[in-house]
Amino acid sequence: MYEVMARRYRPAHFDDVVGQEHIAATLKNAIARDRVAHAYIFTGGHGCGKTTMARILARALVCKNGPTPDPCGVCPICVDVAAGRDADVLEIDGASNNGIEQIRLLREQAAYVPTRARCKIYIIDEVHMLSDGAFNALLKTLEEPPGHVKFILATTDPHKVPDTILSRCQRFDFRLVPQARLAAFFRSLAVREEAAISDDALEAVAAFAGGSVRDGLVLLDQLLSFAAGEVTREDVESVRGVASTENVAGIFTRIARGDARGALAIVDEVASRGTNVGDFLDQLIAFGRDLMLLAAGGKEEGVAAYGPARAELFELAKTTDLESALLYLDALAAARTRVRSRALTNPLVALEMAVARLAGLGGVTPVSRILERLGQLPAASVPAPPPVPAPVPAPARAEPDRAPVPRQPAPDSVPEPEPAPAPAPPPVQEHPPAQHQQPPAPPAQPLTKDAAIDLWSKLLDMAAERHPADLRLMLRIAVDDVSGDEIILTGSPTRIEPWNDALRLKRLTDMAAETLGRPVRFSFRERAAQRRSSARAADDAQAEFNLARHPMVDTVRSLFDGVIVACEAAERAEPEPDSVEEDGEAR
Repeated sequence: MYEVMARRYRPAHFDDVVGQEHIAATLKNAIARDRVAHAYIFTGGHGCGKTTMARILARALVCKNGPTPDPCGVCPICVDVAAGRDADVLEIDGASNNGIEQIRLLREQAAYVPTRARCKIYIIDEVHMLSDGAFNALLKTLEEPPGHVKFILATTDPHKVPDTILSRCQRFDFRLVPQARLAAFFRSLAVREEAAISDDALEAVAAFAGGSVRDGLVLLDQLLSFAAGEVTREDVESVRGVASTENVAGIFTRIARGDARGALAIVDEVASRGTNVGDFLDQLIAFGRDLMLLAAGGKEEGVAAYGPARAELFELAKTTDLESALLYLDALAAARTRVRSRALTNPLVALEMAVARLAGLGGVTPVSRILERLGQLPAASVPAPPPVPAPVPAPARAEPDRAPVPRQPAPDSVPEPEPAPAPAPPPVQEHPPAQHQQPPAPPAQPLTKDAAIDLWSKLLDMAAERHPADLRLMLRIAVDDVSGDEIILTGSPTRIEPWNDALRLKRLTDMAAETLGRPVRFSFRERAAQRRSSARAADDAQAEFNLARHPMVDTVRSLFDGVIVACEAAERAEPEPDSVEEDGEAR
């Protein structure tokens, strides 16, 4: 009768276990130095050698020539242990013998001495499946077993095993076997089987094994039965029922080019062959993971891609940054979650959405590039308000210089006696030195409404630097009119009420006088209901004017070559006189 390769090539010695050299060396040294513990627990993924290592350890302890790190494998005890029929080496399935009664029976049997071996060994596979009662029943025996009893526990889920059990065992963590190591191992078996199989096919088998030796052996056994001649990579993909590596790499290439139509065409081609959407997403995620590793500067040895897709992956990694690779993985992982949770009736929709979304990201600038461009800008600082130009004086009537004119008597008047001469005034210098000359102050320019609106925007900039608390209140009112040197501000009653504070109003007038160069007064007028629409338009215009002048907005516009599309001042319903003040402000 035919014996499958997974059983036929099961290792018989410690050194034959693939990829677990660290565990094999520890156990061999423990046997050679007579430091074998009474309880071990082997943890790790399925198919990586836990049960095989347990059987080898059992044979090493009960071998006729033992205890020895290298059991002979030919003595009656070794043969019976390998066949699973020795009375002193009991292998128990924890999934089907998980009750407290089975563990009580084990405790009773452990008290008896072994039949012919030097010790009695219990191998409990899938120990995490035991019930809480069974664990409690096993606890005392596991902690202080009879001198002739050894326990070897094996589990794929060590987090389900109580800490009280774990603390009483020596723990060994079995690793998943690297892909290159698996490919080399399968190549040696193919030689022993005298089977023709290409290197691409062996790499594909190792990739689909996922670090599990048993899974790879099962697939290899199936391929040798499937192919009439040499086993090729296409045969592996056909037997596994997955998409080809060309399709996987082709989707990423078209996503990078922003070709959504081409990427979706490949998805449709793969789906038309009946490929499972979940398996296809797993392939895409594996390829995206390789792309992420290369984009992050990882080593080529960690890449799992095989065949033609491997060369295409390296080319794609030259033009893909880490930010884009992470975006690809995020979108594909989200689609895989949707497929697994059956959130959509047709799982293909989740894949198509992810591919279309990623292909549409071609015009999105990665954050890393934005930060790089920002770093090239000069040091950010809020510019000081521009100096206010001196107002242009209005044309005034030219008046003649009033020089002192000597008083002349009338021609026909009788001369009067001259009074005593007064002391002459000091001579007036017509051209004083330049350093003492002060230009005459120009007459004040009448304040217009446009000038008041411009002044108000400057006051907003000054308030942002000096009095941020006042800025919020200033943004809620607007210039309504001008009367001489008085600027009339308008707003709802609740918006005007905070300006009854004399100190706050003084800060406003001081900033205005500093900016304009002369004192200015402010008064407030409640906004009438019939003027609400026109006032709202004025608020919007002023909000856009203020926003366009903001230093941060100006920096963003220049950086991204942007424009202000729309701007409006937020307005809420007017509250009742006794209600709480609303929190509207320009945005």
